[in-house]
Amino acid sequence: MIHLGSTVKLADLKRRVTIERVLAHYGAQPLVRDSGRQRRGPCPIHEGTDPTAFSVNLDRQLWQCFSGCGGGDVVELVRQLEGCDYRQARTVLLGLAQLSSTPPTRPRQQEGSAERPWRPFTQPITLQHRCVYLQRQRSITEETARHYEVGLATRSAWLRGCIAFRLRDRAGRPVGYCGRRIQERESGQTSRWVFPRGLPKSEILFGSHLIDRAHAPAVVVVESPWSVLRLHQVGLHPAVALLGSHASKAQCRWLREFSSVVVMLDGDEAGRAGAERLCARLTGFNDVLRLDAPDGLDPADLEDESLHSLLRDAASSFLNQPLLSRGSSTRGLVPSVKGGQP
Repeated sequence: MIHLGSTVKLADLKRRVTIERVLAHYGAQPLVRDSGRQRRGPCPIHEGTDPTAFSVNLDRQLWQCFSGCGGGDVVELVRQLEGCDYRQARTVLLGLAQLSSTPPTRPRQQEGSAERPWRPFTQPITLQHRCVYLQRQRSITEETARHYEVGLATRSAWLRGCIAFRLRDRAGRPVGYCGRRIQERESGQTSRWVFPRGLPKSEILFGSHLIDRAHAPAVVVVESPWSVLRLHQVGLHPAVALLGSHASKAQCRWLREFSSVVVMLDGDEAGRAGAERLCARLTGFNDVLRLDAPDGLDPADLEDESLHSLLRDAASSFLNQPLLSRGSSTRGLVPSVKGGQP
């Protein structure tokens, strides 16, 4: 087995792990030959059915989705499939490279690989719901932090220096924690968010276990748990977070159980693309309203009055019911898609 350490560069991993290897790892449908070394098939990112939507050039190791998911190299493919950053994509590729370099006749070498079964972490950890970062820098009240099981982790080695968010499945069963670093370790090189390896993010919607679907005809979808907390505090709920910009098939199935869905992802390129894909996948199943956050910001970055200004009139008119208790005009509204009609 070739041992690949933390010093392996992305360029080396790109040479070791092909796009075909990544597609096989995620269980994508097999691609068929288009011409020469070009292959086509359904897009594994938005999980469509069009057999020509996704194209791969085997020689150049580049992919392209013609339905709006974008394109790029194997690193960008992992980022889109996982809804993660470059550092997390590197971890996935490192695991695949190690698996690829392990002789198939020696299964013991694979016991610690990245593909080992996920095991939920069900034990609670000590959290400080009252801390300077939450109340002063994030404007999250102690009451909200307790409600969503969020706080400063002081006794967890893995989450030291992080605000920890307890994750539960839609039935309320605990599956583990994710964390948001208070300070960057290496400027521009370290992700602010940390997730346990193997976490099935595609099956989790942060905040969904708190929603009584029988009495909640509508739901707001955001990327980050921060946004769920902020929307809760301004009175716009229920809200759930995707933990990224990509909505999985399982997440979409759950969202389709609501009569109406308000999609409000981050105001960056990934968020806008993710919002467009999600609206397209929900159209015909729900009434869908898309709201764009200001450029470069996410809903959690906005002041309370700005959130009201953005959401109150638009959401109330769309859902024919008041969601917010105060506010004024609507801004940043993207035309809604109702009943399948743009």
